[in-house]
Amino acid sequence: MVRLRRVALSRASSCLIILLIADGETRSVGRGREVGRRRWFRMFLGEQTPEAALAAADDPVPVPAKKRGNLCEANLYVAEFYRLDGRDDQALRRYRLAVRDCPRDFIEYVAAGKALRALGVSP
Repeated sequence: MVRLRRVALSRASSCLIILLIADGETRSVGRGREVGRRRWFRMFLGEQTPEAALAAADDPVPVPAKKRGNLCEANLYVAEFYRLDGRDDQALRRYRLAVRDCPRDFIEYVAAGKALRALGVSP
């Protein structure tokens, strides 16, 4: 994880920048859950695994559109995590899920499409 942190800091991807400037602060909403885009940043600091981030996003949410947004964000930021760690195959899978599932007005949709093109894959 230490190597990953150095890579993330030396290669500030567009998604990390989004995390740093995202509106709203992370706050607890009970049962240890957090809301706000900054919650994904914990992965890049080594405080959360990608699997935990995906599980948190898949937590039962009463509003289907909210759950869809959570999964969209999780897929993109987990993809970025994998890509920074050199796991391009896993990143590619998550980018594709983000493009497929993200609402078109989410910045994560745009970022996932650009990441796929950067990897030489059509979105």
